[in-house]
Amino acid sequence: SLLKARAIAMDLQEALGVDVLSRQIQEKALVLPDGRLLQVADFLNLRVDPQLLDSCGATLASRLSDTRPSKVLTGSSCQGLLPAFSTAKHLGVPLVFAHGCAPDVWKG
Repeated sequence: SLLKARAIAMDLQEALGVDVLSRQIQEKALVLPDGRLLQVADFLNLRVDPQLLDSCGATLASRLSDTRPSKVLTGSSCQGLLPAFSTAKHLGVPLVFAHGCAPDVWKG
């Protein structure tokens, strides 16, 4: 059936997204001196791999799709903007970028 085929496709897409991210972490992440944290900003935020972020967004979207979100919200830090954009794209919903304060142009 169409629903079963879609579920299989989503499972495969999720597995591929997790596999791609896992491989990137193993190959490119740096363990910080305390040994407890991984530095991943270089390949998730600074030198963006569009295919990796697309896979991550597809994976997040497939995990969130049952909740039927109406939008994706990200904060004013640039750290989550790109994964949030990709997730919103795959969910087919708007992305809302929350600012800490209203921009000057809004203050009239």
